[in-house]
Amino acid sequence: MVGFDIDLAKELCKRINTQCTFVENPLDALIPSLKAKKIDAIMSSLSITEKRQQEIAFTDKFYAADSRLVVAKDSDIQPTVESLKGKRVGVLQGHHAGNVW
Repeated sequence: MVGFDIDLAKELCKRINTQCTFVENPLDALIPSLKAKKIDAIMSSLSITEKRQQEIAFTDKFYAADSRLVVAKDSDIQPTVESLKGKRVGVLQGHHAGNVW
């Protein structure tokens, strides 16, 4: 496994002098896996929502990560809600952005 979240988790594990095991899960399985004690923690840029706050505890923010709208270079889509009307927008399964749009 590679990526920013993995590198950050490895550094945290190193700093607290513990061996961490990484388990891949789809985004929509993270919270159920945590609640079922299949995993001990989630290391992901998981957005804080009211519903999630009722189910799990969040740490303070580790870093700022803003969401972005990404389109093809030749697209006529503008960064406005109106411009997205009638368009198909891909989001990560289980990501809060799917509820926003």
